[in-house]
Amino acid sequence: MEFQLRSLEEKEKTLEERARLLEEKLAIKELEKSLTKTESVEKLESRINELEQGLTCQRKLWLFQNRSGLVLSKAKTATILGSS
Repeated sequence: MEFQLRSLEEKEKTLEERARLLEEKLAIKELEKSLTKTESVEKLESRINELEQGLTCQRKLWLFQNRSGLVLSKAKTATILGSS
């Protein structure tokens, strides 16, 4: 009887440890999901910022061309976009 009791106690300890490890693994997986989503959001925000900057540069160029009445060559356009 005593052997069975010790055996059950050891099994209980083993199961508790296994449950704790599984809970930790699950928590790690959830953190990884959250991190992946955060990275995706950051990449999207970065892409949006790049697009907005491109639109701003294009708008500045368009305004410059319309105000000056000029149609610029590609080289001059690149120079203007590079400096803005």
